[in-house]
Amino acid sequence: MSTFAIATDNDSEELAANMSTFVDKPIAIQALQDTTVGISTEYGNSQALRVAVVDLEEEALTRPHLLYWSKVYESVLRNQADWLVGRIVNVPQKADPTRSVYVFRTETGMTPDDIGNAIQAAELGTVHTVDENAPF
Repeated sequence: MSTFAIATDNDSEELAANMSTFVDKPIAIQALQDTTVGISTEYGNSQALRVAVVDLEEEALTRPHLLYWSKVYESVLRNQADWLVGRIVNVPQKADPTRSVYVFRTETGMTPDDIGNAIQAAELGTVHTVDENAPF
């Protein structure tokens, strides 16, 4: 069985790209490589980490996803376990409440046994791949 860790809450940790499909869902995130890559976006060149994601409710594993926000991908890269577990939520920015950001929270609403079983089931099931050339 894989190991997992629950992230430390930090309101400035944000996620971007196609990670929006996981908002308000308990997930596990795993880095697919140990370095970031340069990705050309509509806002210019940005660094991103390619990650795999397990939807813990659906027990579904998908990859790759692009994780752009440095504080989040640094947490994923520092993680000593196979998976970092939590939930993505949309919250107003502290400096400008008219704008919102995605943050990673530790609350999943699941027990450690349920999390471990969901990750194991997802790893044993079919991996749903995302076209790396698809627009994000």
